[in-house]
Amino acid sequence: MTTGPATNFGRRASDEIAMRTPPEHTNTRLPVWAQIGDGLTLLLAVATLRVAIFGGIRIGTFFSMSTPWRALVGLVIICGVRHYLIRTSPLHARLWGWLRSAWSLLAPFAVRCGRWSLNAFNRTTRMPAENTLHLFALAALAVAQPLFDVVSREPAFFVARNTTAGQLAGLVVILGVGLPLGLVAIEAIFARVHEDAGKVVHAELVTVLGVMTLLPVLKRLSGMDAVTLIAVSALLAALVAFGVHYYRAVQMFLTAMSPAAVVVPVLFLANPDIREAVVVADGAGNPAEVERAPPIVFVVLDELPTSSLMNRDREIDRRLFPNFARLADNATWFRNASTVSSQTVWSVPAMVSGRYPVEPGAVPTLRYYPNNLFTMLSDSYQMTVFGRFLQLCPASACTYDLEVHDTLWDLAADLGVVYLHILAPESLAGDLPPIVGDWRGFADRRRFRNVEGDRRSNDRAVEFGRFLATITSDASGRLYFLHTLTPHMPFEFVPSGARYRPPRYQGRQVGGARLFLNSDPWLPVVLQQQHLLQVGFVDTFIGNLLDRMHRLGIYDEALIIVTGDHGASWRHGERRRGRTDTNLADILLVPLFVKLPHQAEGAVSDRMVETVDIVPTIAEALGATVPYELDGRPLLDRSGPERVSRSFVQRNYERVRVETYAADLEDLGLEHKLLHFESGLYGVGPHGSWVGREVSSLEPPANGAVTATLANRSAFENVNRDSASLPVHVQGTFTADLVERVSVGIGVNGVLVATTVSFLEEGEWMFASMIPDEVLVAGRNDVEVFVLGTVSADGTQR
Repeated sequence: MTTGPATNFGRRASDEIAMRTPPEHTNTRLPVWAQIGDGLTLLLAVATLRVAIFGGIRIGTFFSMSTPWRALVGLVIICGVRHYLIRTSPLHARLWGWLRSAWSLLAPFAVRCGRWSLNAFNRTTRMPAENTLHLFALAALAVAQPLFDVVSREPAFFVARNTTAGQLAGLVVILGVGLPLGLVAIEAIFARVHEDAGKVVHAELVTVLGVMTLLPVLKRLSGMDAVTLIAVSALLAALVAFGVHYYRAVQMFLTAMSPAAVVVPVLFLANPDIREAVVVADGAGNPAEVERAPPIVFVVLDELPTSSLMNRDREIDRRLFPNFARLADNATWFRNASTVSSQTVWSVPAMVSGRYPVEPGAVPTLRYYPNNLFTMLSDSYQMTVFGRFLQLCPASACTYDLEVHDTLWDLAADLGVVYLHILAPESLAGDLPPIVGDWRGFADRRRFRNVEGDRRSNDRAVEFGRFLATITSDASGRLYFLHTLTPHMPFEFVPSGARYRPPRYQGRQVGGARLFLNSDPWLPVVLQQQHLLQVGFVDTFIGNLLDRMHRLGIYDEALIIVTGDHGASWRHGERRRGRTDTNLADILLVPLFVKLPHQAEGAVSDRMVETVDIVPTIAEALGATVPYELDGRPLLDRSGPERVSRSFVQRNYERVRVETYAADLEDLGLEHKLLHFESGLYGVGPHGSWVGREVSSLEPPANGAVTATLANRSAFENVNRDSASLPVHVQGTFTADLVERVSVGIGVNGVLVATTVSFLEEGEWMFASMIPDEVLVAGRNDVEVFVLGTVSADGTQR
């Protein structure tokens, strides 16, 4: 066969090029600087992998990167130039060669270790290895996957409880490794006793895990009642266990599912929302230059409607809340202020960013709110931040109150309650502890911390004390931020700070509907009494805050902001937190007090303002220009047109809708409060004016056959005034069935101290009321309960 001229020409050309071109790669020994460069390049590759998995930098942010990142990027350029100057095999090719060489040396050892481990496992457990794979697969599908799926859709679950990356990793280890290993240990114990016992236990474990896998699926796909749902799930799970025992194909199927034990936790940890929820990161927001830096105290109170503070003249009720009134004497009270969301997870970020929370899927982290008050002041202020959403404040600029974040046990306990709700049929879920909108405390476990060597309850009173202790006499450049759960449910405090333990109603449903929609008309009154007393507890904190600032000499020059994140309704037939056309004022209107530096005279403004106006107000007081676009405007700026409507963001984690409402709202909540509590917090019902009378002066009602029975009488036998908990909540039932509503009086040590009205709960008439803690004496207290008369449904005397 001959070759043509074109072919010969091509060969000569290739040979010529090969002669002129030096070899692509040589085995030249690299200088030390080049070897170090290659090693650091490998380090860069590992760091890049870490960023890809855990986040931390985005394309296009080179000039905002920290110095180590700039150095590593520069190193890539240096190594590229080095490779051009000294031709060697590409770094990745050499690395691959090193790995192949290492594998050729380690493979035999790994095989021997694997065989030895498998034999050791079989000798120790006396159970087939594939049984272990079955348990790992089913545990991942039955427990880990449903839980991870739920919390992945609610990343605020981790944000609000300040879960750390270590705690999250511990949770994944518990669910992904600890739980299945525990099941393996159970089976191994029985297998060592007898082989058949191990088989029976394996079948039972497979059945139980099968039921746990099937229940949530069947609950969503069918309308079966609880008994039928559980029975069908158990039958199907038993069939699976039967198949595992007798059919190789079913065994192989479960074995093939075993990678789920790795895939489920990896996918969970790979979720960027979950990583952002637990990794405290510095923000990308730009700091502002400020002309002056007075001390700032910013307090956000949870679930406080404006009507709770007001009297009939729409002024601060000085009798009930003297310290709020004291603050208003030197501040501007924006009486017509409103929040922009009824959910804390969106209302708090809105007020610290000055922007409406309109981004879908947003949670309170720097990923979604890179520009906010904390990033704006990061160059000018030292910031101490207390609350649930610490990730809004850059780690490099803030001191966090991290003594209160949940332990791994708290996290696991709450997730246990969540999992029971996943499994339980709807008819049984009502008996479980409620999953409420605060993302924590479902299992109602008490957290503790050490205080000066003593073990104390880590409650909200302790948080107030820690916050006050952080305030110093520094006259400038300090920001103190507190977002407290108080006065939000659960109700447990009275103004003095004494604690009590009433029944929990948060999240409770009546007749399949949320609280107050189907409840007895007097239940909201009973709970509003507890709410107002807890507002009194907040009032005491406000007084302590003002006292400390005066003692430290920083009150006059300080900028003080006190507001609420959203309101609540205490009227029967209304949703407590959900917005409706008739409870708008209850939900939207929140207190807003602003004391500017050196402000001495108080003022009341009825201008229509929103909580997104707080950040621009702070910027104006500091002489700063906000380095990002705002939705709010300075509260005291009258240069622009006044708002004519309120903005309210109605949303979930997928959809966002901005609604507008008129500036004037009918405050039915204030009318309700005045109807029941205008004369005092303890005289509820038609006989409220009797409070203070001697018990001996009371006349028995015409129908004396019905008497009231105190449920917690033993709590008054030996009262310890110094105890952390006092019996100031009184409740009970009646000795005979009531045919109509009655008024109840409570006497302590010969004096009538409270009145209330009976209400129906689960078909039984009962009563409940608070009593003043100051009427209790140390030791035994004589407590009497009287039926004072019958009343109509609206509480008027018959």
